[in-house]
Amino acid sequence: MSLELTADDPASSDVLAHLLDVARQRGVQGVSLETGAQPESASARALYRVAGFEPCGPCGSYGPSEASSCFSLDLGATR
Repeated sequence: MSLELTADDPASSDVLAHLLDVARQRGVQGVSLETGAQPESASARALYRVAGFEPCGPCGSYGPSEASSCFSLDLGATR
């Protein structure tokens, strides 16, 4: 099973909001994520920006790559 969060799917913003709420409840201070930099990933990048994520340098185990776009969100600064 796979879950793809995109701005084209109205349920995606609800799923992302729920995941961020759970993270806040558990005391997580920030979230970083990676998605593709290709045109077919534009909708996912748009969803993350609307949710308050900002582009950042490589995150997790991802090194610098033209194929990846990383985003981060400071949960202490939201809601």
